Amino acid sequence: MHRSPGTSIELAQALIGLFTSGDYSPGDRLPGERSLAEALNVGRSTMREALKALAVLGIVEVRQGDGTYLRRTTSDLIPHMVEWGIVLGDRSLESMAEARQYVEVSLAGLAAIRRTPAEMDAIQQAFDVMSHAAEHEDIPTYVRGDLDFHLAIAGGADSEVLAGILRSIGGLMTVWTQKVLGQITLTESLEVHRPILDAMRAQDPVAGRHAMDNHMRQAIKYFQSLAVD
Repeated sequence: MHRSPGTSIELAQALIGLFTSGDYSPGDRLPGERSLAEALNVGRSTMREALKALAVLGIVEVRQGDGTYLRRTTSDLIPHMVEWGIVLGDRSLESMAEARQYVEVSLAGLAAIRRTPAEMDAIQQAFDVMSHAAEHEDIPTYVRGDLDFHLAIAGGADSEVLAGILRSIGGLMTVWTQKVLGQITLTESLEVHRPILDAMRAQDPVAGRHAMDNHMRQAIKYFQSLAVD
């Protein structure tokens, strides 16, 4: 008889171990919720919550009416984040979003003051990619542009510690952006970023922090809705 995982972290680790044991490849359909719960000797509700957390991380993809599929992880950091328990559970997901808010708001304020003309060009270029993608409803290109936009601002802040924190969760940021774009249009998302761009161009740190804070507050709202879906 299998020993039941004692915590949600242990359950997530057990699932990752199961999915990466060599029996499954990215894109494979995974066993059903009931089968997984029986295999790991846990309740179905507990299994459902663990799968939801792994879906938010981008480790699995839940397709309504079709099942759960293993997907290629987008960041080497993700398994460690599960181990640390950073994003398991609704409250932890919200805490992660709040931590990102603090880092990004700080970076925006610093970048507005410190960014060089070349770094401003990189910020503008990323925004232009997002704008073109929004016009053509090209979600994958928009998501890449969004990540580049935030990382370009981080680069302009000239704060290696804060920028390093943001870069370390780049894969997770991409997953989050993809999920948020399931709730709002590309144009709506783009317009939230425009005041940030304007503040960077004007070298206005107060406006930069305010615009980024507004963006992050909206993101937290979407993360909260993801947690209860």
